Amino acid sequence: MSQLKIEKAKKNQSEIWTFSENLNEFSSIPKFEGPGELIINMAQLKMMNSYGIKIWCQWINDHKNLPNIILEECPYIFMKNISAIRNFITPNVTINSFFVPYICEDTDEAENILYRPGIEYQLDGTFKIVEVKNSAGKNMELDVDSKAYFSFLNKK
Repeated sequence: MSQLKIEKAKKNQSEIWTFSENLNEFSSIPKFEGPGELIINMAQLKMMNSYGIKIWCQWINDHKNLPNIILEECPYIFMKNISAIRNFITPNVTINSFFVPYICEDTDEAENILYRPGIEYQLDGTFKIVEVKNSAGKNMELDVDSKAYFSFLNKK
C-alpha cells in the first residue's frame, strides 16, 4: 500500500504542498517551519484511513499556532471527517475549496464537484447546491447530508 507523497513548491511568500496517494499508517507529514503561509492542495489524495486521520489530527494540532494554513481542493475522503472528528481542523485553517459528491442511482453515475468561495459558497457560511446533470440530462443528487457536510462553513 502506498503512503502519502508530498510535493513542495514556493510561490511568493507561500509554501505549497501537494498531497497525493494515501494518508495511512505508513505516512508522515513533516513539520512546517515557515515563514509565510502554508497552502496544501489535496486533490490527488486517494485514501485516508483511521491511522491517517490520527496522523493528520496530530500534525494539525502541532501546527495550531501557525498564522494561516489554507487547504485547497479537499476531497470527500477528507471533508467527511470535519463534522465527525473533533479538532480535525483548527481555527487557523481555511478551507478554500472542496469537492462535493453527487450521485444518480438510476444510472450509477457519480461526480465530484469543486465548491469555491464566492461562487458555490460564501465566507459567511451560505452555500448553493449546484445543479449537476447525469449523462441522460437528469439532475443528480447530493451524496452527503448537506447540513453536516457544510457545517464547517459556519465556524469562521
